[in-house]
Amino acid sequence: MIKNKKSLFFGVVPLVVLALSVFLFFVVFVGSSYIFKMVFKSSGDSYTRDFEGFVDDINRLGLGVSPPDLIKLKKKSAIIGFSKGADIYECIDCYSSKIQHINVLKPQKQECENNACVCLCIENFQFAEYEGDPIKYGFCPKFECKELEQNIIEEASIPGGGYWKNGFLFANDVSEANGLRDFNPQIDPLIVEKRQNIVGICSRDMLEYRAGLGFDSCIITAYDLAKKLEGQDKPDEAIEKYSDFIANHESGREVENSLFRIGNIYMEQNKYQLAENIFLKLVNEHPNTHHKTKSIENLNELGVSVPEISEEDDVETETTA
Repeated sequence: MIKNKKSLFFGVVPLVVLALSVFLFFVVFVGSSYIFKMVFKSSGDSYTRDFEGFVDDINRLGLGVSPPDLIKLKKKSAIIGFSKGADIYECIDCYSSKIQHINVLKPQKQECENNACVCLCIENFQFAEYEGDPIKYGFCPKFECKELEQNIIEEASIPGGGYWKNGFLFANDVSEANGLRDFNPQIDPLIVEKRQNIVGICSRDMLEYRAGLGFDSCIITAYDLAKKLEGQDKPDEAIEKYSDFIANHESGREVENSLFRIGNIYMEQNKYQLAENIFLKLVNEHPNTHHKTKSIENLNELGVSVPEISEEDDVETETTA
């Protein structure tokens, strides 16, 4: 009888040990695997949350410039902006080597449809190059995108004479990604500027480069270039830039300023018919312009009869743009 009990005891113990071993296996290995996945998922979510907060801050920003802000980006990840109406982000003349341009297709995401948008490639952002092709193409296995309420500036100059077209791109641990020195999100903050209905996003390198050109902002438009050219006594080139700006913007104070400055330049050049056409365009298409009084005075001086404005309609006139 005692012998049978011993046999039973020694038969049960291995089963208990085996059961405990299986239990510990699940606790240690399966549990740790689950914890690892949860930590990894949480880490991935933190990048997504930071990206979403970054875009939300842009949408909430009033007119002006934001404080420099660091954004979390994993290695081999990227944040890319796409202008409204554009199908592709381009970096033109970014490098002097055989690869001169960079292209990234706008994702077919609802947030980007008929909108400007910012997209996060959370991992595995890379470029493809093809023999004899001066363009390298950016690819991402999966984008997460958010809509921008304002459009991204269509062109942004960068050091070396190149420029971004229809957006922006910053990538972590990806060489020669955007025409700038390699981006380190831990020490390289981004600066956002909002001006009327456009947004510009740049780095300190870009601001330093532009300061050398006489500008102190992320956004440099054809209007800014025109004013600079006019100050350099290059009136014909200034007219060309003012006209470029008008062609790309429907309304706004800077459109009115551009028309007014073109009219004044034509007056100074004794091109009176051209001046008349411009001032008429200004007062007819922008009846509430702050240049209304002076424009009508100029038209009267040119012999064009324009109804007088009442004091109620009269507004302060800027004599310079």
